[in-house]
This record gives sequence, C-alpha cells and structure tokens, in this order.
Amino acid sequence: MFSCSVCGIEMDREPIAALGHTDTNNDGICDRPLCGVTLSHTHTPGPWQKNATMHWRVCTTTTCQAKLDESAHNYNLSNNTTCVCGVLKPLNTVVVRFLNGGTVVSTQNVEVNKAPTVPANPAKGVGYVFKGWVAYNPGNALWTTATAVATPGTTPVAKATDYYAIYSVSGSAISSTIEATTNIGGLIWNQINSRCTGSYGMTPTYVRFTLPSSAYGTLYADSAPPAAAVTVSS
Repeated sequence: MFSCSVCGIEMDREPIAALGHTDTNNDGICDRPLCGVTLSHTHTPGPWQKNATMHWRVCTTTTCQAKLDESAHNYNLSNNTTCVCGVLKPLNTVVVRFLNGGTVVSTQNVEVNKAPTVPANPAKGVGYVFKGWVAYNPGNALWTTATAVATPGTTPVAKATDYYAIYSVSGSAISSTIEATTNIGGLIWNQINSRCTGSYGMTPTYVRFTLPSSAYGTLYADSAPPAAAVTVSS
C-alpha cells in the first residue's frame, strides 16, 4: 500500500512494465528522459577516405565518427591495378627528357620498359637541318653519316634518359662574304673560323673560296702568283 501525496488515499502498489530504451536519432544513447544509457550502435560507413598508403571510412553518425575498415591499399581490382578505395597502383616510372641544345623540349614520366613519345622536330636556326635524336650530348658537333642516331619512339627505357637533337648544316648556312681587299691566308682563315664557330657551333676543316666573277681578280692559295688555286684547306 502507498498513500497519494496529494489526497492521502491509500492504494495498492502495482508493477509497471519496463519501457525499454529507444534511440530514434541513432546516436547510441537512450532518448528517454533521465536515462542516457549508452546503447549498442550500428555504424553507417561513409565514403572511402585515403592517404598514400592507407584507406578507411568514418561512421556518418554525428556523435560516433568511428574510423572503420582501416587497412593498407590492396590493388586486387581491375587486373591488379586498383584498390577498393579507388587508388591506382603507382607505376614504376623514369624521367625521359628531350633537349634541343640547352633547352628542354619535353619531359616525360615513362613506365619502365616502355618507350617515350617523341616530340615534334625542333629547330635551331637558318641553315640547320634536324637529323634526329642522339642519346648523348653532342655539344657543337654536327651530324655525319657515322652518327649513331637513336630511335627513342621504339626503344624501351630502364633508367632516366636524355635525348639530344642533332643537326647538319646546309651549304647556304656557312656562306660568308669577305672584303675584296682581304689578303688570303691566316687572316681570312681566322675570319671564317670565327664566324663558323660563333654562329654555327662548328669548326671548319675545309674552306672553299670563290670569286663572283673574273672581274674580282684571281684567287691564289698563298696570296702570291703563280700558285693559283680555288680551294684552300686547313
């Protein structure tokens, strides 16, 4: 028996069934007033999150935010190239550069044992003829029939590689006008050598001197008759 605190009437006690916990907002805590009991919680995984080596998901319940399914990347999808989180398996690559003199024309990250993509033919200047790519720095050397021209577009690479453009020079590129009063010999050779080296990056071995017409006189190998010649070698 117990008495009502208001009217004083005595009444029999009766058991009241337990209401049980409720969690309508799925935050893992009972919603009933004055309860607040922590309940078991079913996680709702969010989208994959990742860094360079790991991936995981986070429970979307605001009061939970537990990290779920954390593990290292495993590239077992799409022919062993893709992780379940979407990360692609990193390729084993090397850097391949194509240079025109000191200027880098193209830089590529090329997968090991694959060939690079050959860029468009570069240019050097008037009179130069592009002859291909070589796997060494030719400096001022010009192409000859003995030059080992590379085939980068079909040559697989195994390490970082530089290819350099190499050129030949057409006859028009090295033509030069010398004053009519210049004495043939060391002075004229120095002028030709200076112009070829400074302008075209080459040192001549054979130089042919010609006169536009007979009105300019006679050309002698040693600047003194009678040793007339039309070709001077040095």
